Amino acid sequence: MNSCRLRIITRILLSLSLFSCNHISNPAAPSELAGNLAEKGCRIEIVHEYPVLTVTNEYIDPIISSKRVSGPPILEVPAALPVEFCWTAEPSQYGDKVKAYRYGWDITDIDDPSLWAIEFTPLKKRGACAPQQKFFFGTHTFHVEVVDEAGRKAYVMIILNIAPYPIFFDLMPGNCPNSLNPKKKGIIQVAIPSSPGFDLHSIDTSTLELWIDGNIVLPATVFFEDVTSPAIFHGDCDCYEGRRDGVDDLVLKFSAQEVIQALGSVSRDEVKTIYLRGFGLMGLPLDMRDCVIIVGNPPTSEDDRGDGNHLSQ
Repeated sequence: MNSCRLRIITRILLSLSLFSCNHISNPAAPSELAGNLAEKGCRIEIVHEYPVLTVTNEYIDPIISSKRVSGPPILEVPAALPVEFCWTAEPSQYGDKVKAYRYGWDITDIDDPSLWAIEFTPLKKRGACAPQQKFFFGTHTFHVEVVDEAGRKAYVMIILNIAPYPIFFDLMPGNCPNSLNPKKKGIIQVAIPSSPGFDLHSIDTSTLELWIDGNIVLPATVFFEDVTSPAIFHGDCDCYEGRRDGVDDLVLKFSAQEVIQALGSVSRDEVKTIYLRGFGLMGLPLDMRDCVIIVGNPPTSEDDRGDGNHLSQ
């Protein structure tokens, strides 16, 4: 076997007369050149002509790419979790330097400079990071591209699927099970417990309302007070006797009679699902649910059901 060892940079067509292998004239492409040399017994080392771009994140393995590739990786991200991407670019294997980088979010046309978060910016120390981002719902994409001094580019796109933040509300906090007598007057209190990682103040309280069998009940009052503690529920009708934990919860009071009227015709021991819906930060839709068990008999026509305006606790 001939002893020559040739490094082929795919952007250059080399004259084989410089090497001890037999001369091959005017190859049509570097791949043909490599094939011909291999047939002659030369050892071939192919070197990429584009920067090697490596993107890192604490939740995924490094993503390594050169040029523009298809099949972007998909990352499942919990809502409100800060996400940061960093990257390095290495062109030294073909003797060039990375000149600049740019990055952006949710870019629909990577060839449109106006859609990137920044213009091409000089890359210092061969690495950089994008500022942290938080998303609350939907699907988003992260893009980063580097360019060397000869204008060759490497690009990576990552898809982020945002998993909705698990938000719960507690109907009649402190009670388990949640029992409701159709003859009840006064108020019904509900609470959205405080929980790590979610700011209750990001909820637009003016949008909160109970949905009951297609009927809507608006709160009489909304305020912040420590009335319960967070819990993880496994089903719509799970409940727990939450205790105060020293952190304010979001509390809403509803007219008991308005809730009962929205329930419509009910029977003893019937279980009804009640929804609390609204919107949070950046239009995040909130859809929470809890259950009540009907106790006692429905009121008769002779019962004084009141007008629902008595809101004493």
